[in-house]
Amino acid sequence: MKKFLNNLFFLGLLFFSNNVFAMECESLQTKCLRIVDESAQALARDVIGGWPDVEGLDEFLNYPEVWQNCFLEKLKFYAGERWPIQTGMNFLPSQRLEGCTKYVISVQISFDGKMIISGSHDKKIRIFLLGDDGLYYLHQTLDDHRDWITSVVITPDRNTILSTSRDGTIKIWVLQADGFYHLHQSINQNLCCVDTAVISLDNQMIISGCTIGSFDQFIRIWTRGEDGLCGWNQEIHEQALGHLSIAMSSDKRVFVCGFIDRTVKIFRLQEDGRYLEVQEFKENHTNIRHVAMSEDGQMIVYGGPDIPVKVLILRDDGQYHLNQELKSVHDGSSWFDCIYMSPDKKMIVSGFNNEIIEVNLLGRDGLYFLLSRFGMYNNCISGVCMSLDKKVIVSSSEDVIISRRHSALDALNLPETLDFLRAHCS
Repeated sequence: MKKFLNNLFFLGLLFFSNNVFAMECESLQTKCLRIVDESAQALARDVIGGWPDVEGLDEFLNYPEVWQNCFLEKLKFYAGERWPIQTGMNFLPSQRLEGCTKYVISVQISFDGKMIISGSHDKKIRIFLLGDDGLYYLHQTLDDHRDWITSVVITPDRNTILSTSRDGTIKIWVLQADGFYHLHQSINQNLCCVDTAVISLDNQMIISGCTIGSFDQFIRIWTRGEDGLCGWNQEIHEQALGHLSIAMSSDKRVFVCGFIDRTVKIFRLQEDGRYLEVQEFKENHTNIRHVAMSEDGQMIVYGGPDIPVKVLILRDDGQYHLNQELKSVHDGSSWFDCIYMSPDKKMIVSGFNNEIIEVNLLGRDGLYFLLSRFGMYNNCISGVCMSLDKKVIVSSSEDVIISRRHSALDALNLPETLDFLRAHCS
């Protein structure tokens, strides 16, 4: 509102005297606040019950910044206890991907939203492409792994797919001129299981997590050589029980690992080119199921079965500090299983074992609030991700579900929201 009024002030100087402009500005501010208040009350009573019949609303909606900053807060206030369970359902399931035969462990969507890849218990990686009709269709199946797929990753340019498996291998697949992916390199870890791996945005570095037996875990850093193949650069040995999760910043200067021994460890690149552990967080009662990190490395989120999702931010002292614990409306019998953070940090998507997905939106106060909660499965959510434009959530369980953003409360893309409201609230 303040920015809008300031802009209006400078435009007014070109046409009106100071006295006339001051009167118009005051009148417009009062009008905007009235429209916000009346519209929020109308929608809060029944979000899809009818388009608010408020005088001046169409004119007011030409000022999206005012709408985004004021309307959502007013609507949340008037909705009261019904927020966000009844009024925040802005992601709706739209497609179930065909072709997955067993439990899907990992799923990823490309930055442009045109490709989805999944890895399953059936040892196969499936690649789905977006068709002209807005639906995804199976394009290719990769079946070189000999055991469960534990994770899949796709680079932003869609040229490279990275997969890990319980067969002890990391496989790198490269897009060829025929439009299909072919195996470029298979890295044999000679270990019981490769739990996970991430690849840098420039496609030059891989960080993998591997398990030997029950207690020995290795974090290995691989760098791409002049021959285009990845070679082992550094190994970090951790005596931690079971599965681990890894996330890395876009500049490769910091990465974070979560372990089942209840620890979250942060590693930073040193001047000698090697990574060193610089900070640790330890929970008292639960393992760490999943970690995520913003592209700029300024924020880390993690969670586990008996703790809320926690948000860490990097302070001026160079250390990460707890900034927020996300409030969830799931019952005590359910637990957090997977998480995704949008690169710009504006959204956090969490998956739970009771078939529920929760979406948290970053507010103007620097804290997240629950925007949406929905579910559609008969099993726990094993993986979640989101397209770069935040319009599509892809989640995995016994199969892969595409959920698209449709909501009367969507302040992230105002033109589409208004079209949706006018179409469904006439």
